[in-house]
Amino acid sequence: MPSLKERFEAFVQTLEGFESIDYLLMGNDYAGKQRADYLLNGRTIIIEQKSLEQNPTDKPQKFVERLANEQGFLIYGQVSTNLIFGRMGLTRIAGAPGSH
Repeated sequence: MPSLKERFEAFVQTLEGFESIDYLLMGNDYAGKQRADYLLNGRTIIIEQKSLEQNPTDKPQKFVERLANEQGFLIYGQVSTNLIFGRMGLTRIAGAPGSH
């Protein structure tokens, strides 16, 4: 089965006024320059395609396990992250996914 990225690329090519910016700029050297991927609808819509190449579902679990290990917590079974963070006196963790 094609990846989500490949399926999106096939889909977007069916839309009205589809233009591939890579195709338009073929033969020109723009190495290191950032640009969008596609134009649509008479160049009034610009699409920048982003996709995840790795499954990030295990990141939160690894983050909590690292925190628990650093703090010396022994956890068996399921424990709320609110309990872990509360015992640390924290409501937001620097470096946690979603914190800035």
